[in-house]
Amino acid sequence: MIGIGKVIYNLLTATGTTIYTIVGKKVYPLIIPENTQLPCIVYERNGNYEYSRDGQAIATTVVDITVLSEDYSQTINIAEGVFNILNMYSGENSTIHVYNTRLISVQETYAENAFIQKLTFEVKSI
Repeated sequence: MIGIGKVIYNLLTATGTTIYTIVGKKVYPLIIPENTQLPCIVYERNGNYEYSRDGQAIATTVVDITVLSEDYSQTINIAEGVFNILNMYSGENSTIHVYNTRLISVQETYAENAFIQKLTFEVKSI
């Protein structure tokens, strides 16, 4: 669960994707750096562990992905790109095995001259 932020960052900043074409490396944990030009993506995670009898920890992490842009259509395009990358994702790196990622909610709003799409994913990992 702790390293899931790195996994999310790597997936969302991979070159050759729709997201990378639009936002590049402007994918940030928790806060947007000052003077960042929109569009960009911010993500945050929270979760818990469940332990099996043999001590194996299964993490359930909720990851909120927030897409911000001055253009509504662009937020939709980026959000669709996020969905296409993360929904039903499974994979493994050196420290984390993600075995199920699924979209559990979507919300949109407008604030401070930005259109905002918020996608919430549940990530199961070991």
